[in-house]
Amino acid sequence: MTDSSQSSFDEWHARVPKSIRRPAATGLVILAFAFLGFSVWAGTAPINSAVVAHGKFIATGQNKIIQHLEGGIIHKILVKEGDVVNPGQSLVQLDDTLAKAQLRRLELKHYHLLAMQARLVAEHRSRDDIAFDDSLTNQAADPEVSAIIEGQKTEFLARREALASETAILRQRIAAIREEITGVRAERTAGVSFGHFANSHVLRSASAYGVGVVQCFTAMQ
Repeated sequence: MTDSSQSSFDEWHARVPKSIRRPAATGLVILAFAFLGFSVWAGTAPINSAVVAHGKFIATGQNKIIQHLEGGIIHKILVKEGDVVNPGQSLVQLDDTLAKAQLRRLELKHYHLLAMQARLVAEHRSRDDIAFDDSLTNQAADPEVSAIIEGQKTEFLARREALASETAILRQRIAAIREEITGVRAERTAGVSFGHFANSHVLRSASAYGVGVVQCFTAMQ
C-alpha cells in the first residue's frame, strides 16, 4: 500500500463514528413514537370484525340471589343488566292478580263472620232486628257484602219464625200435658171418693145383713 492510499484510508477511518449512542437514541425515539401511534390507533380506530370464542364472566363480588318469600309471577322488570341499584330499590314487580283474589276472599270471609256474629248476638238477646258492625255497614255498597248482610237477615227471620213455631208447639204440648195431669188428678179424686163410698156402703150393707134387713145377695154386692 502506497503512502497516498494509506493517507486516504486514514482520512475515511477518521470520519467513521466510533460511538453508537446517537444511532441507539434515534432508534429508541422511533420505536417510542411507533408504539405511541399504534396505541392511539388501537384505542380510537373502529373494529369491523371480531373473533368468536368461548368464555365465562366471573363477578368481582359475591353473587346475590333475588328470591320472593312466597313466589309469584313477574309482571315487570324495573332494572336492566349493568344498572347500579341502591338499597331498598324495587327491582321487579310481581303480578298481583292472585294476591288480589286471595285478599278479596279473605275480606269476604271476614265480613261473613262479622255478619254471622251480629246475627247470633241478636238471636241470643231476642232482638227484633240485627245490629251490624259499622265496619260492615260501611261496605254495604259492595254487592257481595250487601248479599252477605241480606243473607244473614233472611236467616235471622227464618230462624226466628222457626223458633216461634217450635215454641208454640211446645206450649201446646205443655197445655195438653197440664190438661192430662188435671184429668188424672180428677180421676184419682173420683177414685178416692168412690172408694170411700164403697167402703161406707159395704159397712152399711154388712150391718143391715147382720140384723136381717137386707138379703145376703144385696149385702155381697
